[in-house]
Amino acid sequence: MSNIIFLNYFFKNHTMENCETIRLEFYTESHSAHFEVPENFNTHTDVFRKMAQFIGDDHHFVKNLPDTHLTTLEKLEILCKVAREHIFEQSEYEEDYKEVKVFSKNEKVTFGEASFNTTLYDEIRFFSNQFFKVRNGLKYGLLDSNSQEILPLEQDDIFKISKNYICCRREGLSYIYTLEGVEVMGNLDGVTETTCGPLEPGPDYFWVKKEGKWGLIDQHLNFIIPCRLDYDTCNLVSNFGSNFYVKVEKDGKAGMINGLLNIDIIPLDEDIEDIMYVRGQKYLITKKGDLPDFSLHILEAHKIEKQIRDQN
Repeated sequence: MSNIIFLNYFFKNHTMENCETIRLEFYTESHSAHFEVPENFNTHTDVFRKMAQFIGDDHHFVKNLPDTHLTTLEKLEILCKVAREHIFEQSEYEEDYKEVKVFSKNEKVTFGEASFNTTLYDEIRFFSNQFFKVRNGLKYGLLDSNSQEILPLEQDDIFKISKNYICCRREGLSYIYTLEGVEVMGNLDGVTETTCGPLEPGPDYFWVKKEGKWGLIDQHLNFIIPCRLDYDTCNLVSNFGSNFYVKVEKDGKAGMINGLLNIDIIPLDEDIEDIMYVRGQKYLITKKGDLPDFSLHILEAHKIEKQIRDQN
């Protein structure tokens, strides 16, 4: 479902054959947002000047009326004020920009002049505001913006899992490091992000696999679910308070559990294609092929949990 805002202004007359339009469009689709401004939104165009005059005149006359609602000008001023507050809010998390020059030499690349840094790489990638991911052959390393080594060129891959931690993979195992290159968790079978779309805004969660079993950690590496889930894959479907509902897959079958309580809500079934949380506190269970889909209300899930707890 899209949300669209239009701001139209017509001049000359009100027939569609003789009008010029300024149309600002803002719309959201799924998890993306778009804002489009027409080419004639220019302070030097006649339609822009006429629109500004119209909004100013309208504000002047409307404000003299008793019991009036917000004028168009006030609405736009409020919008700009909130937008600027958001800009300042975001800028608090950003580092000061630092210029880093990369030079090419003999089909290799390096930082700075050759006299300052003679280490050559096959590839240099921007990793974040603080780091660069470098590659020689099939191995990766991590450098800071001063070309100091954070992680040696021994990794099969490097990726960031949260604001404060980095994950590396080498020789079939995964390791989690601080931004200073200190190992804080190692010998993991794997580390993956949660792939749950409709989660409420909040902390990031990550799946870690150790000795063949999955566990869930938060962005501070605290375990929400210990490594005890014996499945091929785990994906967070929703989290409401103490109810972490997880879609699990094993041997070609899919189901859903309460990860904290380790209770089966929907048993593993080879006919289940996917499980997702939808509006109305419901879980949609899609089936493979032409089999009919069905839904499960969250209250029904709670009822199932209670029945299982009572049996135990």
